[in-house]
Amino acid sequence: ERQNARKLALRSDIITSLSKIYFCNYYVNLETDQFLELDATPEIHAVWRQDWPASRILAESPKLFVAPRYVQEFSRFAYLKTLPVRLEHRHNLALEYVSRKYGWCRAHFIVVARDIQGRASQVLFAIQDINGEKERELKNLQLLQQTAAAAERANRVKSDFLARMSHDMRTPLTTIIGLSD
Repeated sequence: ERQNARKLALRSDIITSLSKIYFCNYYVNLETDQFLELDATPEIHAVWRQDWPASRILAESPKLFVAPRYVQEFSRFAYLKTLPVRLEHRHNLALEYVSRKYGWCRAHFIVVARDIQGRASQVLFAIQDINGEKERELKNLQLLQQTAAAAERANRVKSDFLARMSHDMRTPLTTIIGLSD
């Protein structure tokens, strides 16, 4: 019994640690359309009634929390009727989008359980803040673009120099060759 209690405590600690990666964590039962909040920000927590079905909550979420440019893509991602098929040979799905309040986020559906046919029946829906990651990615992209532009400029200067040198050398050489003949 004591060993089982330690194992349960360890599992609980591991789950708690993993859930800190995400600022919102929800359990979704795809068979019963049940939505259970495990952890959420106060602003998001205040919006949802716990008796609403998961499909309703995930259909309403994009309108309230997702930047307009990403609403349609997020809605397709969060559509629960197609989720078991999309998760058929996968353990998780993720989507990067911009939220209205938190900036860049990554939403995840992670399979918790499958039915006897192997279809996802229970999932974890979790949202992660990836602003820092995106900022680094954009800085690296800008640096790469600047480096490519500098290399292109250097290549043009080199080509221009070689073309002028070729012309400047050809003129006297043609004269010398002409006089020699």
